[in-house]
Amino acid sequence: MELSVNYMEEVKELYEEGKIDFVDYFKLFSINGDLSPFDWCAERKKVLFHGMTGDGSNIARKDFLENRDYDLQKRYFEKSRVPYISFHISAGSNYELENEEDTIKTIKRNVEGIRKIFDYDILLENSPVRKGNTPYYFISRPEFIKRVIEETNTYFLLDISHARAAAYSLDIPYQEYIDALPLEKIREIHLSGCVKNKAGDVIANHSKMNEEDFEILNYLLEKSKSIQVLTLEMGPYDPDTDETIPAYGKIVPELKQEVYENLIRLKEIMGK
Repeated sequence: MELSVNYMEEVKELYEEGKIDFVDYFKLFSINGDLSPFDWCAERKKVLFHGMTGDGSNIARKDFLENRDYDLQKRYFEKSRVPYISFHISAGSNYELENEEDTIKTIKRNVEGIRKIFDYDILLENSPVRKGNTPYYFISRPEFIKRVIEETNTYFLLDISHARAAAYSLDIPYQEYIDALPLEKIREIHLSGCVKNKAGDVIANHSKMNEEDFEILNYLLEKSKSIQVLTLEMGPYDPDTDETIPAYGKIVPELKQEVYENLIRLKEIMGK
């Protein structure tokens, strides 16, 4: 099993200080288009991509396959030595989602389109849904996620904070929600915490892991033997505005310490 961490300036500094040389991958969240740290990452470690270059890298978008530089993406994938590629089971917060059956058709069409271009296994990640956004609740229901994984013949990327936020919005006990997911198909787990916004709703915002997060991780490691990569995915955004807090260009000492402590804990759990 390998360990990955989301690239941030704090992660870069920790690595250059020799404190986290045990990580196997740096992960770039390429959905936001900022790949400026790529060369630094690729020269030091393998790189995990999340999404692809360009806009609209969520697999439930009807225009997902359009207007992409696939030759450029192939070069990025080859240089980064990715073992697989991954996408969200989502259309994105600013994109109108189709109904459930049409969404399934769109996802299947997009997965098949990607397979014609890239020879990599595909992982699909569970997405959260905001409380009260009932027309789109289906996107986060375990039975829908399981159906997507089965009908596309893909692997599962489980994000535990997305699962916690979704379980809250759907009024499903967290453990029950986790157990209903396709755990036997997990290849990667995204690890981070949740917070409550001003309305009191549980929001996945890439904050530090707490004890309950580590407990569910230990449970998953016992439950699923197909897990290959654990990724610490920190770099919070504002839970009230959904605005990303800049992760590049500055060092936040508190965040740096939280990342370090979480990585050391993960190293111990993995026996690295």
